[in-house]
Amino acid sequence: MKRVNKKDIALARLKHIPEAMIERLTLTDKTFESMKKGLVDVAAQKSLVGSTFEARTRPNGLRICKMHVPIGVIAIIYESRPNVTVDAAAICLKSRNSVILRGGSEAIHFQCGIGRFICQSVQISGLSKDIVQMVPTTDRAAIDILLKQTENIDVVIPRGGEGLIRTVVEKSHIPVIKHYKGVCHVFYFKKRLH
Repeated sequence: MKRVNKKDIALARLKHIPEAMIERLTLTDKTFESMKKGLVDVAAQKSLVGSTFEARTRPNGLRICKMHVPIGVIAIIYESRPNVTVDAAAICLKSRNSVILRGGSEAIHFQCGIGRFICQSVQISGLSKDIVQMVPTTDRAAIDILLKQTENIDVVIPRGGEGLIRTVVEKSHIPVIKHYKGVCHVFYFKKRLH
């Protein structure tokens, strides 16, 4: 994988990509260890899929409950951070979703290489290799086509800067889960004692 990453770095330098971006693209031993740890952490998490909650019984005896279920097919469009391919695939597989991954053009060789490896690993484990798919082109028209696949994709998640997220939201015919500035709010209400 490092050899493939070097190919992406060489092309990035030819395109005069800023050094900060090249640094984010560069895979080191530390980066690989972090990706490996991320996979182990995701694998160790308890899956809630199939579990029920908020069960209740109606007066007529009908039992009603909510159940954690997979979303279905998730398309993730992201910028050129090589680790995102691994992280996104792992989280989607753990939650029993299929995933279509479209990364940034600056890391296309690594993304496609690691994508093939993930597909082979999934197949070895007895699942269909098709539950993880890579969009193997840097052509931006592929994103436009992807965002119109309402019959095949259940939700789109853009991961990256504001520009990417805004573009996906504007063009998508599919529901989008977005974060914009990466700010998440948690509210904690404590009952006031008199």
